[in-house]
Amino acid sequence: MKTNIYGFAFSLLGTPMLLGLTACSSEESAGDEGGAPATASGGARDDTTGSGGASTATGGATGEGGAAAAGGSPAAGGSPAAGGSPDPGGQPESTLGRLLVGDSDPENPRMQVIDLDDGQVVAEFQTLGTIAAYSTGSFSGYAWANQRVAGVVEIVASGISDSPDGGIVKAAPFVLGDRLTGPKPTHWASHDDWVISFNDGDGSFTFLPESSLRGTRPLFATAQSGEAHHGVAVISHGNVFATLPDPGDSILPIGVTVRKVATPDVIVKVAGVELKRTDCPLLHGEATSEDVVAFGCGDGVLVAERVNGSFVFRKIDDPEDTPSGRRIGTLRAPYGLDVLIGNWGNGFTIIPLDDPTPTWIQVDLGTANRGFLVDELTEHLVVLRSNGMLQRFNSTTGAPVGTQLSIVEPEATGDATSALTLGYGMAFVADPRTGKVHEIDLVAWTKGRTFDVGGKPKSLAAFGRSIEE
Repeated sequence: MKTNIYGFAFSLLGTPMLLGLTACSSEESAGDEGGAPATASGGARDDTTGSGGASTATGGATGEGGAAAAGGSPAAGGSPAAGGSPDPGGQPESTLGRLLVGDSDPENPRMQVIDLDDGQVVAEFQTLGTIAAYSTGSFSGYAWANQRVAGVVEIVASGISDSPDGGIVKAAPFVLGDRLTGPKPTHWASHDDWVISFNDGDGSFTFLPESSLRGTRPLFATAQSGEAHHGVAVISHGNVFATLPDPGDSILPIGVTVRKVATPDVIVKVAGVELKRTDCPLLHGEATSEDVVAFGCGDGVLVAERVNGSFVFRKIDDPEDTPSGRRIGTLRAPYGLDVLIGNWGNGFTIIPLDDPTPTWIQVDLGTANRGFLVDELTEHLVVLRSNGMLQRFNSTTGAPVGTQLSIVEPEATGDATSALTLGYGMAFVADPRTGKVHEIDLVAWTKGRTFDVGGKPKSLAAFGRSIEE
């Protein structure tokens, strides 16, 4: 059984090992290095720590202990919410985890937490604005609530912990006192335990190892990409890939710079020349896997691949027959599959990375693509279509797998669009038109429960799971 990284702050600081391998282009390379962030001991924590968080708990929790106030610890007393598989002593041995649901109604900005063992809403928090929900994976003990307009990214702890007898203890979720702040935080990314939030308002980015949240002093650090723009940063093998602002009028970047985790404000130099690529116009979207970092460009994709301990860049141009205006702006890099998957018109495209001049596999859905993700259990590409159908594809060939499932009603002109997220072997679809969230079993390929959360649910993140089947 794989256990998750539960969302409680322990009394001992768990400091992760920070690796630092230098990136390189096909003409430039540098040796491996190591080191921790220069600001790890204090970092930007004074600027990013709240006095209790921006969210406030409301009466939405159903557990006897209630929902802890933002920034606090789980409520004392009461019984933990029921869930998981109980052992003979009454303690659950495992859990399906929890689901963070962000409401898109600007008049009632809030986030709710559903316990996936019993389907109950166990916490509700008011927020400063509508959120984009994220997690580093369904086994993580944390979910992240990005509030762009308010300039804050809050962290929701699952409230699930290990019990001394080997089972688990479930309490109410709560919002950590530590949070990320910055002007217009927009692109959130995670890889290698690192979480990075990029602030469009000034071009800065704040990052930390998620595992450090379990300690007494999370390792926040902040660095600057250059100037305000709609950018992104991601960490892989100790390298920070941060976007390069367009010196012209576009808010989208023109390329990527390479830095070290230990010195994130300094662009790496090789033979006295800064290590950067400027051949990715209108950059938007990124994806990472074990040894790949990729970015969507207005005319293709920019890929950095790790070879013999160093990264090598290459540009993969769009196919020659690409229609005007079509581009990749959202990317996936599924682990272990050696492909990139990007949005492409009314569908998606698969780019094999084992070919130096790959042929793009283009799939037209015939309806708008409302979300596409690769399930880590089945390795299927799961796509939500604007006609309300959920469909599976082979992630390397693009071939359809099985039948389609009808999940929500087809969109009409002007409708709010549905949204997709995945857990481990599970999918969840939020329908802001009905106030409902639908669960799908990706192994059995059947529609499961429907959670009536009300409001206008739009953004979802699964977290807190301990079961791996």
